Amino acid sequence: MIERYVLFYAAMTLGTGILLGGLGIRQLEVFYLVFVIEFFVLLELSTPFKRSLARRMSAVAFGLFLGFIYIVALRVIEILR
Repeated sequence: MIERYVLFYAAMTLGTGILLGGLGIRQLEVFYLVFVIEFFVLLELSTPFKRSLARRMSAVAFGLFLGFIYIVALRVIEILR
């Protein structure tokens, strides 16, 4: 089950990267934020099936969420200047 989840997530991430590149987006922050949101959505979709997977991924999710907050805070500070 975990191998299937990893392969599905890798395929989704590759597809998202290709789509964003095809749309002409070149900002690294946009890529990061879309990948983080995608990770959280896929994690929530897989959580009902495997609670152990959610527990393992909680540390990763916390790190990604901190990065998300950091980027949003940088953008807010940039707008307020």
